[in-house]
Amino acid sequence: MVENFDLVEGPPGAVFGATQPSNGYVNYITKQPHFDKFRGYVWDTTGMYENYMWGADIGGPVDKEHKVAYRFSYMGIENGSYYQYVHNNQQNFYFALGYNPSENYQADLYFDYGNADYTPIEVLLDRPTQSLIDNGLYITGFLPPSAVTAGTENNPPANTYLNGELPISRRATVKYPGDIGQANFAMTQLIQRIHVNDNLEIVNNTFFWYQDQTAIRFETYEANVFKGDYEIDNRTEARTHFDTDLGSGHNLLNIKHFIDSGFEFRFQRTLDYQSEVYLGNSWDAITENPQLYNFLLSNNFGSFGLYPIPGSPAGGYFIPLNDETNQTQFFRLSPFYQHQMNFSDKIILFVGTRMDGYFVHSQTPPGTPGFLFQSLNTTQLNPLVNAAITYRPARFVSLYFNYNWQYTTNASGGGGYSPLFPPTAFHLLNQLIEGGVKWNLLNEKLYISLAGFSEDTYLGNIEFPATPASFKGLEANLTFQPDKHFWIRLGYLLEQGIEDWSGFPEGPEMAQTYSTQFAKQYGLPLNND
Repeated sequence: MVENFDLVEGPPGAVFGATQPSNGYVNYITKQPHFDKFRGYVWDTTGMYENYMWGADIGGPVDKEHKVAYRFSYMGIENGSYYQYVHNNQQNFYFALGYNPSENYQADLYFDYGNADYTPIEVLLDRPTQSLIDNGLYITGFLPPSAVTAGTENNPPANTYLNGELPISRRATVKYPGDIGQANFAMTQLIQRIHVNDNLEIVNNTFFWYQDQTAIRFETYEANVFKGDYEIDNRTEARTHFDTDLGSGHNLLNIKHFIDSGFEFRFQRTLDYQSEVYLGNSWDAITENPQLYNFLLSNNFGSFGLYPIPGSPAGGYFIPLNDETNQTQFFRLSPFYQHQMNFSDKIILFVGTRMDGYFVHSQTPPGTPGFLFQSLNTTQLNPLVNAAITYRPARFVSLYFNYNWQYTTNASGGGGYSPLFPPTAFHLLNQLIEGGVKWNLLNEKLYISLAGFSEDTYLGNIEFPATPASFKGLEANLTFQPDKHFWIRLGYLLEQGIEDWSGFPEGPEMAQTYSTQFAKQYGLPLNND
């Protein structure tokens, strides 16, 4: 379980790397064993709309020498919602075991398991109008479920079945009560540290992740089914500290070095099914029976090229060739080198490099008709280079400049790869140039930053390759943390971006759940996604 977390902005560096284009990551800090003494507590939270949460946390040393310690946590959730037909029930178990036999060796083992039964949420209410927002008036009327289809060009004109406005509860939804959300997930991690001497430490991190998840929304129709996906990762780091001197006498410059170099291995297996049809404007949240918010009741459902998902609960269908559905196995081998040099207390230079080698096999999964079968075998190399310099003219202020250049990959469902991906999908340039200033005030309780950036990256799509995009902007942030119990962050972002669709026969996906004529009549946006 997570005890704390760090929000890290900017692309990951050479040690962690990045599989997909990324502008930051979250560093989860898990609960640690208690080596000093036994501690424990239980807790409970009860709230409105059937919100219940409870848990227990215990831990302490195992032996008299306090060289072995543990931590166990449990959390249960049984939540309803302000909104109708929405729930979230979870059980989570966490165990940590620490072993510190000497100052030169340390091992930490973590295990986490959870299961969930929940309502997958995307569309809660359709037909947004200014009258709905201001006065709570909802446009009523609906099609017979058998006549419902997707795409405004296929549905009958809205004025043939919409028939006026009625007051609506703010809790009302067009969620189908039988929507399916089920998940099982597990994580195991072993971290070993060997302290060779004052200048060298070896760290080995072995990680295993597993997830099995089914999320089916019948009112829009969308299905995402991950069938036993797992990942094994092992990273070994050699962390070295040393000093070098330049010049002599009064011109002597002492440079402090920190080098983090090593090798990472990853194996990942995915078996993922995905489909989406997107419809929702045909349902009526007031006068229609919620049991009818189900696209499977439509006579048109079979015309969208969907096939049953093997082993899925009733109602699970997938699209074989949509860039998301995939059965993938791949290896990634990654040597890396990261070097930090401190030139006095005012100037810090940072450089890093990494090479990711991908060995990928992907194919359409079981359940795909033979005439739609596709497969892919490819080997790819993606380099990463980054550099940064920081100048601190005073203790409370620092100026910095970052440059990050890396190639990443597109990704399908569950982090796998579609057998439809072209070679370019494995060479997506992610380049970031950033500069700014940071202030550290009030004895490290108040942090203020101002930065400008320019980025070239790619944005993922469904049924289309990733599209190139360029962004430029200014960002300001203020973070105030007077103690460990209170934290607040304020941010402002001014950004302009361009996504290039010029190489495709059509533009980006829009969700227009009503006709253009209807949008004009009621002053609605053409894209209400």
